[in-house]
Amino acid sequence: MRYLVIAMLGMLLLVTAAVFTLPHLAGGEFVTQQLQQAVARSTGRTLTLLKAPSVQVFPEAQVSVEGVSLSNPDGMFNGTTVSMERLDAKISLWQLLSRRADVQEITLLRPRLTLVIDKQGNANWQLPDGAAKSDGGATAPAGAENPVSIAPVRIVDGEVTFTDERTGTSFEAQAVNATVSVPVAGKPLNVEGAIQWNGQRVNLKLFVKDMARLTQTGSPLELALDARALQVAVSGLLKLDGGLDLAGQANLTSPDLRQLAEWGGWQVSGDKGLKAFSAQGALSLGKDRAVLSNATIGLDGMKANGLLRVLTRGDRPKVEASLGIARLDLNAYTDAAGSDAGTARQTAQGWSQREVSLAGLNMADATLRLKANEIVYRDLTMQDVSLDAELLNGKLSSTLNSLKLYGASASGVMEIDGSQNTPRLAGKLTATGADTKALLKDFASIGRIAGKADIRLDLAASGRSQAEMVSTLLGTARLAIRDGELEGVDVTGLVSGVQRSILDGWSDGANGSTRFDALSADFAVKDGIAETRQLLVTDQGFRIEGGGQADILRRRLNFKVAPQVATGNGSGTTALPVPVVIAGPWASPRIYPDIEGILKDPQSAFDTLGKLGVNIDGASQSLRGEAEKLLGKDGAKQAEELGGKVLKDLLKLGE
Repeated sequence: MRYLVIAMLGMLLLVTAAVFTLPHLAGGEFVTQQLQQAVARSTGRTLTLLKAPSVQVFPEAQVSVEGVSLSNPDGMFNGTTVSMERLDAKISLWQLLSRRADVQEITLLRPRLTLVIDKQGNANWQLPDGAAKSDGGATAPAGAENPVSIAPVRIVDGEVTFTDERTGTSFEAQAVNATVSVPVAGKPLNVEGAIQWNGQRVNLKLFVKDMARLTQTGSPLELALDARALQVAVSGLLKLDGGLDLAGQANLTSPDLRQLAEWGGWQVSGDKGLKAFSAQGALSLGKDRAVLSNATIGLDGMKANGLLRVLTRGDRPKVEASLGIARLDLNAYTDAAGSDAGTARQTAQGWSQREVSLAGLNMADATLRLKANEIVYRDLTMQDVSLDAELLNGKLSSTLNSLKLYGASASGVMEIDGSQNTPRLAGKLTATGADTKALLKDFASIGRIAGKADIRLDLAASGRSQAEMVSTLLGTARLAIRDGELEGVDVTGLVSGVQRSILDGWSDGANGSTRFDALSADFAVKDGIAETRQLLVTDQGFRIEGGGQADILRRRLNFKVAPQVATGNGSGTTALPVPVVIAGPWASPRIYPDIEGILKDPQSAFDTLGKLGVNIDGASQSLRGEAEKLLGKDGAKQAEELGGKVLKDLLKLGE
């Protein structure tokens, strides 16, 4: 035991003596020479130190150098590839005692890394062909005097700039904190850390197998980025000969596409839609372009497959896509938020006054070829859609090559202009064989007309809200329905029940229905009001002719028709003595005879009523009420004067 204690004390004395004599054995000049030799052998560059290194040996050996810079390669413009405020290097005591600098850790404080590709395609980070190679890192050739080994470099609060003088491409990142392996020729570059770009922190991991091959045949690369607005994982082959060229596989996700666009420098107004985004596929990345083929793309809960190309030259990106999608909900992008208490304000008739924003159309220019199982816009649902669209300067033009609209085969064109403060829409649509009941119920809340409809629309509208757009509707429309049914209306019953119903109006349509062979109407639309003088309904047992208006904004009808019913013996037809008025909310209009028409020709009306066997005495009070309701008391008195004694007796008008 005594000999063991003596040996341990001797070793302690030896180590203590070495620590205190080390600065004399290995001064700053020696360390400077070792570092400069190591850098020259590894990179072919000149390492400049503005101040002589300071060396400490306790508690661990470390060399600190202020004002360090690494020159650009010979033949390139004057400047530095790397410059920094200070360099700290931890070294091995035992290796230093043997006059060998074994660098265990290097820390660069506030370095500036300037990466340049000149007009001839030379990169200032490219290493000479004769650079040293070793499995242990950047080491001198075997047998060389005073060999050196350099560990990975830790960057603190750095800055990185990249410029390609051939293309004008540039990149800049601040607040770089990372660990980087020294990119020795033939050896991989590994980077792990974080940078600050355009105000956001980006965590990154980068692997480049051989930096020297980047400007030649290219090098395998793996990249992972994690920022608030974007997460990226890329693996492939990176080449910088003649510009950026990356081919491989990519996986991109963003929780908010609007934030991502703004982070990239493109301003996007509005706050509806363009949220969650994802894309996976084969990536081809080059100068001012990114192509994702065999891609799966997700946006706002919708999924698409196909080809996506993004061109970034100019003031805003241009997107070219050929996609197939299961369901596309356009309502996610047409209505902007901003209503009172977070809910949509409605007109009394149901059209929203919430502000419509098409600002998302100004986010980018685009060309699109799309096939969709289903597209939803407003209350319309389109299926099996094939369309081609072009978006330019906020104006979207689309051609519907084919689609099914409520069972109809349809085609058409649509233009949506979001370039101005007031959005504008225009479109033409031709559809054959639509499910009339489902279509009118979704589009106009009318559920009483069934059949197969042929539709032709040529309409335009402008406005800052749904209600304003409806109020400006302008154009033409044609509706033709075959093999149909008027639910809640019994035309034959209207005529046969005229004696008891002509004064009080018919029921609200809870019972009865009328089947018909054909219904047709041509409408002229102006200021949101559709007017026709050519309404015609035909069947073997009856015929209805008339016209009127459909106030689309207020969702009200005002039609006047003349029904005729075939007599049972086939000798002719029986018509109502006066036209029938269909008026009121279009979801539940009131149907009643034209009382005003009776008052205009009271003698003729009296004769007709008598022939029909109407109990005049029992009906007079109801008729008087209808007259006063339609014409007012003064109007009823005027009617009395015009009708004379016949109408006076009928209405029993007195004081």
